[in-house]
Amino acid sequence: MTGQPTPQAAGTITALLLGEAVVALENTAATLNLSKTDTVNRALLAYAYLTALQSSGGEIYVKETAGGDMRRLALNHDA
Repeated sequence: MTGQPTPQAAGTITALLLGEAVVALENTAATLNLSKTDTVNRALLAYAYLTALQSSGGEIYVKETAGGDMRRLALNHDA
């Protein structure tokens, strides 16, 4: 036991996922060795953080390869 409280479910959803989203969910869950539920929870928290960052004037940059150029990533139409 790590001393961490066990997270309690606060809500449930039923969602119809696009084929591309199903593949992304399965690949991400397998890569991280997480359940699909944990993967969706982490994805939602990350997306909420990143969109809040952009909404408050922050910017997100990605570099797809080690030698590649940085490019700005816009997650929403307001960014």
